[in-house]
Amino acid sequence: MNYKEAYAWGVELLEKACVEESKIDAWYLLEYVTKISRAVFYAYPEKELTEEEKIQYEECIKRRAERIPLQHITGVQEFMGLPFLVNEHVLIPRQDTEVLVEQALCLLEKEKKHKEIVRILDLCTGSGCILLSMLHYVRRKRKIDIYGVGSDISKEALAVAVENAKKLGIEAKFVQGDLFENVEGSFDMILSNPPYIRTSEIELPKRKSDFTILSRHWTEKRTVFIFIGSS
Repeated sequence: MNYKEAYAWGVELLEKACVEESKIDAWYLLEYVTKISRAVFYAYPEKELTEEEKIQYEECIKRRAERIPLQHITGVQEFMGLPFLVNEHVLIPRQDTEVLVEQALCLLEKEKKHKEIVRILDLCTGSGCILLSMLHYVRRKRKIDIYGVGSDISKEALAVAVENAKKLGIEAKFVQGDLFENVEGSFDMILSNPPYIRTSEIELPKRKSDFTILSRHWTEKRTVFIFIGSS
């Protein structure tokens, strides 16, 4: 099976399975398995896949046909320009969640005038994409010292977050617990993008005077909050 034949086979199988964007997914999986670029594909369409590549590509296409997310097959999703490991234990980072990080970064620019060090907490951290992106971009500018903690009730999700921190070379602390459980200390900013919690089910802090809700963004299935301490 050559590149052209493999791609055509992948598209056909995904189309039969009614997978949206079958052509894009078939290409991404071919690229993932063979490590070729589009330029190489068009220049050498008759080049044969190795037997190992053929088996792996067929397996990947069949898994995608079963509606397994593309990112869970490749194990990687880009977020804020950074590669994050993902698997079945974490939600796939979404592009619209980058808005949360961008707004939080803007808010920190204002806070740096009043703080020598900023402490941030990411609840329901999952893959750690929000916390680690914040730490990466703030530290890269070196305009403010920042300390970050991510909490999650799932130990499997935390294992993914820890691995992402290692891969990206970002220092962060992760704790297992339900929301604030096992979280120690006070924080200047609390971020949260809880998984599929309806707006009506969100409980705000009992002492609302302790927090200012600086950003709230919601979709049909989720609510995102940024809290920043009043003192």
